Amino acid sequence: MSEMNIKETKVWVDAFTSDLFFNANHDNFDALDGEATEQEAHEALVKDAEEFIEVIAQSFNGISIDHEPETYAKNYWERL
Repeated sequence: MSEMNIKETKVWVDAFTSDLFFNANHDNFDALDGEATEQEAHEALVKDAEEFIEVIAQSFNGISIDHEPETYAKNYWERL
């Protein structure tokens, strides 16, 4: 059995929705060029998180989102 490197984060988001957001498309974040500031990148991730929450709410009845977009963005940064 191989070892997995599990990174502990400071901003807690439940593992299921953290993984969903981490693996989702981040269109706003991905559209930034290499000269974007850290603040611009963070704001793009927050916008992606807002869109993620909206899609989950509209498309998946059994999943509840218990975190704010800002929390998902911070959790994403910590997982990188």
